[in-house]
Amino acid sequence: MQLSIKSRNYHFELEFHGKFNFILGNSGTFKTLLGNLLTKYKRGIHGISVKISDDRFKMKKESVHILGNDTVFEGDYKNIFNVVGHLFVIDECCEIFKKRDLSSILKESKNYFIIISRKVPGFLPVSIDSVYHLERKKGMIFNVPEYAKNNGELTSFAQSIDYISTEDSAN
Repeated sequence: MQLSIKSRNYHFELEFHGKFNFILGNSGTFKTLLGNLLTKYKRGIHGISVKISDDRFKMKKESVHILGNDTVFEGDYKNIFNVVGHLFVIDECCEIFKKRDLSSILKESKNYFIIISRKVPGFLPVSIDSVYHLERKKGMIFNVPEYAKNNGELTSFAQSIDYISTEDSAN
């Protein structure tokens, strides 16, 4: 899934893999900014553009849900996850993290999740490829794998080997 957010002062270019994705970091690492920009986008504030897509479709604004520390759940909170193919961005301060059955509800859900936190919650399945931190480079903010840091180097190395072997076979 690709997520692009542009405002007057910030430009996020994020790429996620899998159902559960985690953005980790301490204060001042753009986590809250990401959530705030998505909230403003959902409220229709002008000057913020968001594109969310995967290989099959572009996600509509109605399919994006931001659950923050000010989110109030009316009725049974489980019902909000009954949709399919939506994106839920959940801040660690959201009251939903206090629910005992949250793990099983999220595992059964057929949606995407971006969880913004200081650490990976121990009750959800985690792939090391889906844990990121945010970095700003040349005016843009990217998500960078937290644990699989050398994957980009390995991919570049593999491509260069493939290029060399293709070149050799042509001679």
